[in-house]
Amino acid sequence: MRNYLRCVAAVIFLAVSAYLVSGFVQSEERPDTETARLMRITDSIDAEGQVLCDAEYVTAPFGTVYYTVSEGRWVSGGTVVAVEKSKADDYYARRSTSSCVKAPCAGYFSKRLGEGAPENAVGRVISGGWRFVTALGDTESLRVGQRLELTVFDKYPAVIEAIDGKKVTVRCKTGLCAVLGMNRLKARLCLADLEGLRVPEKAIHSDDSGDFVYVLQAGMSRRAPVEVIYKKSDLCLVKSSELCDGMEVIAK
Repeated sequence: MRNYLRCVAAVIFLAVSAYLVSGFVQSEERPDTETARLMRITDSIDAEGQVLCDAEYVTAPFGTVYYTVSEGRWVSGGTVVAVEKSKADDYYARRSTSSCVKAPCAGYFSKRLGEGAPENAVGRVISGGWRFVTALGDTESLRVGQRLELTVFDKYPAVIEAIDGKKVTVRCKTGLCAVLGMNRLKARLCLADLEGLRVPEKAIHSDDSGDFVYVLQAGMSRRAPVEVIYKKSDLCLVKSSELCDGMEVIAK
């Protein structure tokens, strides 16, 4: 009986020891993880810069003109925008076009010539899109072709056309009528307004199939494909059908 109890005690001791050792090994081998969290970010920059518009100059072969259209009016190509001042009465009486100046294309007419205008220019026809040129303190996170929203009085879709040192040129295809006659303006550049899962950048892996992370579930790791939708400094947002808020992501 005494030997039997000794054997039972020995078995229990070995079982407890094995359990403790196993737990210690598992705790030592368990990888570092971070919890994926749902997050919404808005990344914007307030800036002041120059307005550049696409335009064609209206030129006249005579010295002084009388304008037949007002500032900012939309005109079609071929519309009479000015006449020789001394013959203005004749134009209105007989609609004679012998001393008329016509718009070279469709667009908004402006008497403001800006820099680089030819000597015989009497106006411009502004059409197409426009550009916002500004100097930013940090351009490392920007790239040519990056899409954004530019807010002046309203929000306009835009794209970064060029980056030259700290100078950034943003092109807009809409909102031209809002900036007519402006040389400079203040605007807000919204670089991102996104919702995704925040994960550590070091958790992102890549291969020929794309980006992915390792998720730890029930002590086992599995691969989950992700799409990186935003990355700046130590902030990384992803989208994935296989990754949810609260899941543990292996951070390595």
